[in-house]
Amino acid sequence: RFDRTDSPGCALGVYQDGRILYARGYGMASLEHGVAMSPRSVLDVGSISKQFTAMSMLMLQKEGKLSLDDPIRKYIPEMPAYADKITLRRALSQTSGLRDLYVMMAQTGRTFAGDTIDALRVITHSAEPNYEPGARYLYTNSGWILAAQIVYRLTGKTLAQFAEERIFGPLGMHDTRYLADVTTIIPNGAEGYAPRPGGGFRVASSTYDGAIMGAGAVHTSVEDFGVWLNNYDVATVGSRDIIETMTTPTKLNDDSPATSGPNLAYAVGLTVGTLRGLRVAAH
Repeated sequence: RFDRTDSPGCALGVYQDGRILYARGYGMASLEHGVAMSPRSVLDVGSISKQFTAMSMLMLQKEGKLSLDDPIRKYIPEMPAYADKITLRRALSQTSGLRDLYVMMAQTGRTFAGDTIDALRVITHSAEPNYEPGARYLYTNSGWILAAQIVYRLTGKTLAQFAEERIFGPLGMHDTRYLADVTTIIPNGAEGYAPRPGGGFRVASSTYDGAIMGAGAVHTSVEDFGVWLNNYDVATVGSRDIIETMTTPTKLNDDSPATSGPNLAYAVGLTVGTLRGLRVAAH
């Protein structure tokens, strides 16, 4: 029902051994301008972005600028005292107990539409965690927003700048970027849409003006993403030990895996597990 000239669509890629075996666009990238979706269309990939943030943090750890076992307050001292017990590893493995920025905003009856300063103000004023750090798995975006801020405080570069210099540029991912400014013009950019009550669609673009960086905000294409997936095999950027960390299930306080679904556990920026006896990394 989406493979139509009057519907927003999607882009599909199938990859094997570093090559794209099949790639195609379905439906439209822009209903307003009548542009069809293609493998070169650039889409907002939402929380799939977290693995790029994880790679950035692990690169800084390899350079000795941080340790995943450091408490968050070492880098974000304005966090409440409970963050002394929350490590970066917990923040990046969905086992921190940090309350989610967007859930907290929803509980006030408002939709978050601010910038990074607004996001930090909400997160750093959260009175307590949801649970003891490491007690269980609960998906939250807040730790990833803090991670983006930590990259900035340690390097003087936004996460968007750091990732371009250290990940996207070296891999030749020229259609990939963190969206740090919602007014940015993205070549080949696909518009976001949502269903309109009563039929049809409405524009549904991000309004998070930089604040969602870290938790989301990466825009990429089917062609570029194949290059990134191949990096898990060849480690052109990062290193084998970084990729091993990203794909190793996180342990909870009781030494059980941080289960995120049937046969899946959360690692660092990814879920990992098995499907039909095969090893899987996913989001």
